[in-house]
Amino acid sequence: EFIHLLPNGFSYPTTLTLSFLKTGYFVGYENVESIKKREQGKSKIQPFKNGFEFVLLIMRIIMLFDPLRIFMPVSMLFFALGAGLVIHQLIVFGAVKGGSVLALLTAVFLFFFGLIADQSAAIRRELRRKTGEN
Repeated sequence: EFIHLLPNGFSYPTTLTLSFLKTGYFVGYENVESIKKREQGKSKIQPFKNGFEFVLLIMRIIMLFDPLRIFMPVSMLFFALGAGLVIHQLIVFGAVKGGSVLALLTAVFLFFFGLIADQSAAIRRELRRKTGEN
C-alpha cells in the first residue's frame, strides 16, 4: 500500500511510520537487539543536511495525507497579519496600504490551495482504496 512512497535513502522507516500513523494504522514499538558493528561505527547522518531533509520528508508525507494541516495554519497566520495591518493602518493612517491587502489575498489563496490539495489527496486515497480492492 505504501511502497510507492518509499525513498531510496535511509529514511524509509520514518516514511512508513508517518504513513501508517496518518492512515490510522496502529504503530507499536519493538525493541531490536543492536548490531555490534553499528555500536562502534561512525554515523553518516549530518545534523544540518539530514535535519532539513527529515523536515522536508515530514512535510511531504503530511501534504500527501492531510494537506490542510500545512495550509490552514499558514493561511491563518497571513490572515491575522493582514487583519492586524488593516486595523493598524486604519487607526494610524486612515487608509489601507498595499501590504495588508497582499497579506489578506495571500491568506485567501493559501486557504483555497489547501482546499484543492485536500480534495486531490482525498481522490488519491479513494483511487488507491478502489484499486486495492480489485
